[in-house]
Amino acid sequence: MVLSRRERQVLRLVCLGFTNAEIARQLGNSEPTICKRISTLMAAVGAVNRVQLVLWAVTHPECFGGCAAPVGLHPRRCFCGNAHCTAMRIADAFLDQVA
Repeated sequence: MVLSRRERQVLRLVCLGFTNAEIARQLGNSEPTICKRISTLMAAVGAVNRVQLVLWAVTHPECFGGCAAPVGLHPRRCFCGNAHCTAMRIADAFLDQVA
C-alpha cells in the first residue's frame, strides 16, 4: 500500500497519540477533514479502531519509506509511558503473535 505524504503525516500523528483536534491544528486542517482521513486510512487497512491502525503502522514500515517505524514510535513503548497500560498489553500480545 502506498500512502500519500498527507496520509503519512496524519498516521504518524495518530501513532504519537495526538487527538483529531490536535492533528487538525498541527496540519492546518479542520477536525472533520482529519476525521475523514483517519476513517479512510482505517478502512484501507482493515482497522476498526485507532489501536489497530497504530499496530498496522508499526508492522508495515514500508509505508513510511522503509523506516523501522513511524518517526517517534517504538513498538515496545506506549505513548503514556506506562508499561502496564491496556494499549501496551494489546501491542505486546499482537507483536508476540507476529514475531
